[in-house]
Amino acid sequence: MQLLDSGNLVVKDGNSKKENFLWESFDYPGNTFLAGMKLRTNLVSGPYRSLTSWKNAADPGSGEFSYHIDAHGFPQLVTTKGETLFSRAGSWTGFVFSGVSWRRMLSLVTFSLAINDKEVTYQYETLKAGTVTMLVINPSGFVQRLLWSERTRNWEILSTRPMDQCEYYAFCDVNSLCNVTSPKTCTCLEGFVPKFYEKWSALDWSGGCVRRINLSCEGDVFQKYAGMKLPDTSSSWYDKSLNLEKCEKLCLKNCSCTAYANVDVDGRGCLLWFDNIVDLTRHTDQGQDIYIRLAASELGIFFISHIVIF
Repeated sequence: MQLLDSGNLVVKDGNSKKENFLWESFDYPGNTFLAGMKLRTNLVSGPYRSLTSWKNAADPGSGEFSYHIDAHGFPQLVTTKGETLFSRAGSWTGFVFSGVSWRRMLSLVTFSLAINDKEVTYQYETLKAGTVTMLVINPSGFVQRLLWSERTRNWEILSTRPMDQCEYYAFCDVNSLCNVTSPKTCTCLEGFVPKFYEKWSALDWSGGCVRRINLSCEGDVFQKYAGMKLPDTSSSWYDKSLNLEKCEKLCLKNCSCTAYANVDVDGRGCLLWFDNIVDLTRHTDQGQDIYIRLAASELGIFFISHIVIF
């Protein structure tokens, strides 16, 4: 048995020169995610290896919250409270999960996501040998990225999520946009109206938004939203080989398709949504483009009201 510098406690065959471990603690994460550790979700049998919160600050027993890869639809990183979604770090962009602050994190660590027929695997590594960082889920479901400081000889908090209202899952309910920098945090997507006007006027977002004009399936159009943290992908479909033009055509052919986007930030792949758009938020850094399906007659309303979306 040996405790490695990475923090991984391993059991290996002392008579073998190979580094094939018989057992390793990294395969059984607690509430802490270290560099080199892997979060895995089995696509065949279903179980996943996740971070699990403590019951409370003094009791390391399993708490209510889990941090793991949801492999339904296009893989996304989520925090759940029991069976209920608490928050989403978002879907994979090719470099990082879409809800993460790219500019800060990518200067310290490099993330990777591997998808094959059997499992989805997520891990990270530090960019510099002297960097010591870890991610911890606390008993309240908040996920913190910590960095060890040699100057202060203490752990410094780099980020805490959820960090605002829009990071709580579906804060604005369905078919809406959450934006903490806007005077009104929740707004309906273009072509949608509040399901319950009185509640929305009182800043109660329950019920979300519904279409003003139903889709006709023929002649429908798309409205572009730029700089987004893409919505919940648990009911989505994706194909990494298709470009954006083919993706649009594929969505139009399916009357149930409500939105499309590239899989990653480099403009590759096709990602389709069906039914309601859930948990769409304005990204704090770069974000991605998404195209929301609307009835063709909505275009006239756009021109009349001079609506422009950047």
